[in-house]
Amino acid sequence: MILWSIQTSGAVQELKTKGVLRQNANHVDRSLRKPYKWMAHKMEELLDIPKPGCEFPLWCWFHWEGEEKKRPDLRCKAHLPKGEQGARLTIEVDDKYVLFSDFDLWHFVLNYWYLPFSSQEGDHFEKKLESKNLDFYTMKPLPNPLFDRLIVKSWDRIFDLEWEAEEVALPFNKKSIQGTIWEISIEHVRKIDWFYAR
Repeated sequence: MILWSIQTSGAVQELKTKGVLRQNANHVDRSLRKPYKWMAHKMEELLDIPKPGCEFPLWCWFHWEGEEKKRPDLRCKAHLPKGEQGARLTIEVDDKYVLFSDFDLWHFVLNYWYLPFSSQEGDHFEKKLESKNLDFYTMKPLPNPLFDRLIVKSWDRIFDLEWEAEEVALPFNKKSIQGTIWEISIEHVRKIDWFYAR
């Protein structure tokens, strides 16, 4: 299958030099390490492949903005810090090496939010927390282990790409779908498109 990965010029140079690119822990912002480790744990749990000795995954796109816009548009902002040179790698990999998830729902993991089945169920969960003077917006992680486990368990819903719920999850054809992989080999690369981030 064809996927796209946005990488820095340094990462592309490493890929060309070493023949393989793996996530360097030094390049993962400290604020992202917990959610990235959670994703790495889910990859170990859900993919039937050996982990190649790296701590964090690499990110790629299957649907950048739904089925209509699969490939990331390099004219858009936020791919990399403004002015930085990077590349969009077109890669071809076997889907057994990729863990797919809903990019929009991934923000629940990044922010330590509860991911409800519906907005109504989410309101009910927040009221239960409120009755115990707990708030996942300001307490990260929650000091109550039961509620902390419920929040973390709710994140598994990001992997159900068929799931849609009003005000929570978009239909499949409208989803932005990301993939995480352990490595990109030079043999996977079909095309490199250079750009400067806007």
